[in-house]
Amino acid sequence: MIQPKHIYRPDIDGLRAVAVLAVVGFHAFPNTFPGGFIGVDVFFIISGFLITGIILEAVDNGRFTFADFYVRRARRIFPALVLVLVCCLLAGWLLMMPNDFLQLGKHTFGGASFISNILYFFEADYFDGDAGYKPLLHLWSLGVEEQYYLFWPVMLFFCRGNRSTAMRMIIGVGLASFALNIYLTPLAPEAAFYLPVTRFWELMLGSALAVLKPKLNLPAETRERPALYRNVAAVLGAAAIVLAFVLLDATKEFPGWWALLVSAGTCAVIWAGPDTVVNRLLTWRPMVLIGLISYPLYLWHWPLISFSWNIYGWDVPKSVRVAMVVLSFLLAWLTYRFIEGPVRTRRPPAQVVGLAQGLTVAVAIIGAIGALAYFSVLKPRSAGDPQILAIADAVKDGTSPEGVETIRGTTGWTILFIGDSHMAQYRPRLRQLAEAPPFELPDIELHTFGGCPPLPQLERAIRGYCSKVMTTAFDRAAAMDVRTVVIGAAWIRLETLSDLYVVGSDTQPHQLNDAETDEVLMDFSARLTHLREAGKNVIVLTSSPGGPLFDPRMMVERSHVTPRAHYREFVSRAEATQSTQYIDAKIRAAAGRAGVTVVEPSAWICPGDRCRTVDTAGRPISADGWHMRPQFVRENLQGLDGVLRMPPQLDGAATSP
Repeated sequence: MIQPKHIYRPDIDGLRAVAVLAVVGFHAFPNTFPGGFIGVDVFFIISGFLITGIILEAVDNGRFTFADFYVRRARRIFPALVLVLVCCLLAGWLLMMPNDFLQLGKHTFGGASFISNILYFFEADYFDGDAGYKPLLHLWSLGVEEQYYLFWPVMLFFCRGNRSTAMRMIIGVGLASFALNIYLTPLAPEAAFYLPVTRFWELMLGSALAVLKPKLNLPAETRERPALYRNVAAVLGAAAIVLAFVLLDATKEFPGWWALLVSAGTCAVIWAGPDTVVNRLLTWRPMVLIGLISYPLYLWHWPLISFSWNIYGWDVPKSVRVAMVVLSFLLAWLTYRFIEGPVRTRRPPAQVVGLAQGLTVAVAIIGAIGALAYFSVLKPRSAGDPQILAIADAVKDGTSPEGVETIRGTTGWTILFIGDSHMAQYRPRLRQLAEAPPFELPDIELHTFGGCPPLPQLERAIRGYCSKVMTTAFDRAAAMDVRTVVIGAAWIRLETLSDLYVVGSDTQPHQLNDAETDEVLMDFSARLTHLREAGKNVIVLTSSPGGPLFDPRMMVERSHVTPRAHYREFVSRAEATQSTQYIDAKIRAAAGRAGVTVVEPSAWICPGDRCRTVDTAGRPISADGWHMRPQFVRENLQGLDGVLRMPPQLDGAATSP
């Protein structure tokens, strides 16, 4: 099989090193490298540039065949991928709980069939499991690239080497993809992030470079552009990449317009070509070596970090994270040296084709094994333990926090519930009461939106709609038919979230300090006072008990490799409310200034001074440490009934049951 001539550019490997180091840093130490996730965007530009250059060169020389292209892709991608998928399945079988292993099976199938990005898009909702428990999450980017490989060679081939036609096609596809990216990022950020149609514009930028500069990697090219221009372009490009790493974090809408910064910077560095100041840094031997192992390093690092998350739970020690990074480098080098190298060694054409076919079959078999795990035909070792099964059933057994719901009663007046998912968790009990009412019920109306504090003055950058929906909810509270208003939330988010800002302020999203929290709560008090003076019976719920001791995932210990149940059946109320005491005191003070009622949910869940972490049947009461399970809420939160029985007219006195 004829291989098209391709001149090696070591600076591209150096650029790969920058990309993979950024991603590894972000995954291992997200607080230290919050913008490292954009390393993937650097990879997209590089892939578009290299793949398009290889295809065009082969077409120009009359050597291009689809068989040759896909054989080369199989030899490049499949060896390391097969190894990592097999190791993840084995580790999952040993270490994972049944629900996590089932999910791993689905993701293994997605990784083997290169549709991971599509699967993760459909999984991306408020109660989706933590990313740390998904060892193959990083394969979403490989899915985008493989989907690019499917259609792009066909489109380029039919251009028949006509670069003007190819460029018009690139511009058309790129502009359409970029426009869709801009449109969807604020409206459906998960779609904009994961779907190929909103990512192809980055690959098109790399493709455009290859079309415009087909000989960009030749020494003669350096004589066609003055060295000053190339150095300026390279330095500005590198500065743009660094600036993107510094400015970007989870609070920014991405990809959107922000992705232009890192994409333009990467294009400038590639366009500048060899023999620039930046090029000399990128061709430093350690950088080139990291670039050479960047693909297996990308494949290995996240599963190692993820499985350490599976073992340690909420807080993986820094020393373990460092060890996982070091181990990922070691495994990447071993994979490059003993797996990738031998597979990519020149062979007779028949052997090359046979090897590619064998690798394809191996990938298909692994995908089939993943499907068996997903359908519970293949089960992990922990599946035989009834206690583990009970704990596994609790994970992700949450309620939907989004939207407005009305449950009709018979009294002719309405009780309005406003809050986030911590208010939404009470829905199962309210619905049960409506199905068989033990007393006359008012209309029950819920305005609950996950992750949105019921404070109209505040906005969350990562949501973008919280202030609007909460303003609407408070406006609804002023309606004549609404006589009782119940407001509750995970108030601790006022202390812990880093993407909050006051509507109308010029500040960037950040974590509120005490003074800012007090200012927001003063506004909250004013709103409560307005409702009370309008004749409403206003009830504020403090935080519900929660924390690591309630998290089903933390009720498992793995000192024997295979998970075993290990938990405390009871904790003291002080332990259950320790993390929320400070903010709850501020919430009580805000409600007290307004003269409204305060109710403590801990009184419903923790009779006396003890709180259950599991019910009498040994089932965890919480789905994730903070949200109570629907079954527990239905069976045990009779205290909530008292809120519905409260008089619909305020008597002017604030109480604290």
